[in-house]
Amino acid sequence: MGPMMIKNILLFFCLVISISFAHAEIIVKSPPDAFVQNVINETIAALNADPVLVQSHEKLSVYVEANIMNHFDVAYMAKQIVGQQAFNVASDTDLANLSDELKLFYVHFFTKTLSEYKDQTVKFLPFEGNVDADEAAVNGQLFEPGDETISFNFRLKKYSSGWKVINISVGGIDLIKTYQSNFKSIVRDGGVARLVAELHKKNLALAAMKSK
Repeated sequence: MGPMMIKNILLFFCLVISISFAHAEIIVKSPPDAFVQNVINETIAALNADPVLVQSHEKLSVYVEANIMNHFDVAYMAKQIVGQQAFNVASDTDLANLSDELKLFYVHFFTKTLSEYKDQTVKFLPFEGNVDADEAAVNGQLFEPGDETISFNFRLKKYSSGWKVINISVGGIDLIKTYQSNFKSIVRDGGVARLVAELHKKNLALAAMKSK
C-alpha cells in the first residue's frame, strides 16, 4: 500500500468517524448512511471553524483520542488482524495490550492525517441495505482537489451505544486484510505478545518524532 493510499484511507477514517459526545442519541438512532453523513458534516465544520485545531499537534491528538477512537471497535479489529488461532491462545493481558497499542497506533496516524486536511469531500451512494440489521455497508466516493476520485466501502456494526467501525475498503484496498498481511510473520513467529511488543516500539518511535 503506497503512502498516498494510506493517507486517503486515514483521512477518510478521520472525516467520517469524528463526532462529539453531544450527538450520542443521534448515533444510536440513525440508520448507518444518515449517521455517516451527519458525522462527516460535523467534522468538516469543526476543521474549517478552528484553524488552530489542524495546526496544533497536541490539541489535535486530544481531539482524535476523544472524538474519533471511541467510534472504532478496536478489539474486534485486532481479533480480525491476528486471526482466530492466535487470538484463542493469547492471554487476556496480551489481548488487552494489543487493543491499547493498536488504538495508540491509530491515534498517531490519524493526528498526522487530520493535520493535512485540505478541502477533501465525500459523496455517498444510496444505501441499499437493511436499516434494522446489526451490520451495514456504506458506499461512496472520496474527492481530493487535483487528485483521482476514490471509491470506498465502509463497514459498520451496531451496538447498544451505536454504530462502530469494523473495517473499510478504499480504492480496492481492505484495511483489515492489509494489516493481516503486514503482521502475519510477526504473529506467526511470536504470537500476539510479539505483535504487542512491535507495536509498542512503533508507538514509542512515533511519539519521539512528534516531540522533536
